[in-house]
Amino acid sequence: MRAALAVVVGLLVLGAALSLSGVGDPTRGWVTTTTPELTAGERGAELTVWQFARLPTSAFIIEASLDAGPARWGVEVGAGASAKQLLIDPQGYVSDQSQPDWRPFIHVRPGGNRMLVLVESDGRVVWRVNDEIAWSGALDDSVSHVGVVLPSGTTPDDVEIDLFAPNDGAR
Repeated sequence: MRAALAVVVGLLVLGAALSLSGVGDPTRGWVTTTTPELTAGERGAELTVWQFARLPTSAFIIEASLDAGPARWGVEVGAGASAKQLLIDPQGYVSDQSQPDWRPFIHVRPGGNRMLVLVESDGRVVWRVNDEIAWSGALDDSVSHVGVVLPSGTTPDDVEIDLFAPNDGAR
């Protein structure tokens, strides 16, 4: 019994130490760049894509938070046939398709949600919603086009957006 208790306490201490060290923080070792410049791109009936004017390097992280109420929102990465829209529906769904194909994702909150998209220089993308991985994969083309997908009538001023670049300039 004492051995089992010692193991449980040890695991709790180890978990707390790892959590406090920031090991699980995807932005660790990255630096915030200047405020991203966004220009209105493709406008649809429900969603508008706001394109980043320029990206800091070939590897970057986009972190966005929005309380969009019942509206869907997300990020678009890539261009042409390989472009993906990574979208959140606050009713508990996510989609990683260009044409939304919604699937349940228990980590989506009915209020505000936090999204983090890590794009590596080799085209690999990891998409996190509220710190949980919702999708990862590789894009066929280099990721030269990236945008924030917002409900029509919403502007980037309504969204908290941070853009991170590798601290050492290469990754």
